[in-house]
Amino acid sequence: MKRIAVSFVLLVSCLLLAAASSGCLALAAAGAAGTGVAYARGDLAATVAASPEQTMQAARSALNDLGIPITSYQASDLDGEILARTARDDRVKITAKVQGPNATKLSIRIGTFGDRQRSLAIYDAMKPYLPETD
Repeated sequence: MKRIAVSFVLLVSCLLLAAASSGCLALAAAGAAGTGVAYARGDLAATVAASPEQTMQAARSALNDLGIPITSYQASDLDGEILARTARDDRVKITAKVQGPNATKLSIRIGTFGDRQRSLAIYDAMKPYLPETD
């Protein structure tokens, strides 16, 4: 019985070590005026001080500025989603969900596995179109 318990503890330890070293738990954080930005598991996630509709309008403007054609656009006061395609035909998915008064959770994903640099480029292009925070 003791041998089984030790084996179980070793197995769990190995699994946790493998998950931590595979990048599944890795986050790349960047600061933005009053918001937090993180990149994990292929998604850029941020909380912005805007409604989901304002966030989607900012995303649409940024994509237009970057020359990325939008294939689908939906926005409301509760949530929103934009689908687009890059010049290399990678799928771009931007979602927004209300988090509270004047707070929206934003997610940007490019391709199947994500692309941190291009996601950050889209986010940076959105900033001028988002309301300024104090």
